[in-house]
Amino acid sequence: MGSGLPGRKIIADDLKQDVVKLRLIRDQEKWWILDPPIPRVSVKALHQFYKDRIDSMADWIFTKRASGSQKNNYEEMNKTLEILKSLMVSK
Repeated sequence: MGSGLPGRKIIADDLKQDVVKLRLIRDQEKWWILDPPIPRVSVKALHQFYKDRIDSMADWIFTKRASGSQKNNYEEMNKTLEILKSLMVSK
């Protein structure tokens, strides 16, 4: 048994479910998904993934060794983590 997050479930997936179709509309600068499919990854698991990645970069990301692209990626991951945190609180 793995050491995943408490309460995490692993569910077998039929091959017929491997195609995800989305209906999108664009409103000025934003895309909207109409009737999105059921999430296949929990917010909690995504939060932990991003937190682990960010934590692993903390020691070197603000040194001269890190490129501008790496620093931008780090900042984008932090923004995503904040969004995930807000989703966890609102539930």
